[in-house]
Amino acid sequence: MLCLAARGARAIEVALDVAIDGLDQSRVQAEALGDALAALMPSGILKAKRVAATLTQIAAASPRHAEYTITVIARGLRGDPANAPRDLGSLLSLLYELMVANKARLEDNDARAWLENQKRGGQVAKFRRSILAL
Repeated sequence: MLCLAARGARAIEVALDVAIDGLDQSRVQAEALGDALAALMPSGILKAKRVAATLTQIAAASPRHAEYTITVIARGLRGDPANAPRDLGSLLSLLYELMVANKARLEDNDARAWLENQKRGGQVAKFRRSILAL
């Protein structure tokens, strides 16, 4: 997960290859990536905007990868919503875009509860309401 949020283009390129191929071959579990995202997001180590940019590339690989990306982001919505990164809106924007494109609904009850308890305004509030309304 850390490489998916790296600054260096080469590290991101390698992480993308591993994630895309690993998901294809069932060697990487979307749930495990999401759990790592949930653990690292409140730490400040990851920049949500950078993660969203990389996950966008994974989702573009195929419709199945888009579904995996929805799972990764949804599983990342855990813990105390108050500890979410300030740039969380970029991940929620991607989640909403993928859900609309795939005619998906947020089935993860823990993610739904997390979003319902998220009190931030602005872009976060806009996408929170939109995701919950699907």
